[in-house]
Amino acid sequence: MTALGRFRSIRTATFTHQTKNKMLKHVKRHWNETRGDQHDGWGTSWWYFEVTNDGQVVRQVEQYESGELLHYDIQHDSDAYGGLAKEPLDLSESSYVDISAEEFEQVGSERCRRGAEHHS
Repeated sequence: MTALGRFRSIRTATFTHQTKNKMLKHVKRHWNETRGDQHDGWGTSWWYFEVTNDGQVVRQVEQYESGELLHYDIQHDSDAYGGLAKEPLDLSESSYVDISAEEFEQVGSERCRRGAEHHS
């Protein structure tokens, strides 16, 4: 299975397990600060979320200025760099921007195409 196929199959399994009868929404948010850890050099980041209508995060991708991408879902909810948001997002905050499912999938598949060895 290709990396893109794996990303899409995780989405399907995650959707089935986590979101029965709930609509999914896609949003992004810019984080205008660096990480504050040994990876500060990655720069600021965009955070992409796939969430249920009540704000529960199903999948998450973090895209840093340096090109690093981190991906989390219920099958891979954390690693040495971070993890899937545990608390629901407050989607009424103006910092969240609605995006299409296609934009979210594109960011996720880019991560897969790059094949970042420590983020898979």
